[in-house]
Amino acid sequence: MSLYYKCKDGDALDMICKNIYGYSRSSVEAVLANEKNREIAKKMPLLEAGDVVYLPDLPKPEGPTIYTNLWN
Repeated sequence: MSLYYKCKDGDALDMICKNIYGYSRSSVEAVLANEKNREIAKKMPLLEAGDVVYLPDLPKPEGPTIYTNLWN
């Protein structure tokens, strides 16, 4: 399911991960760890319109899913 996501003004990576993967805990870290997202890490927490985020294939987490909003 890897894909590229084109941001809108005010998008936040934790919300993008929550919407795409269904969870943000550990998915945000995994997305930022990917070398294709080096520039995204410098722009945190809010991304700008036109920024492109690479979203790699990630496994579903085991156990309960907990939503964590890192920047609000």
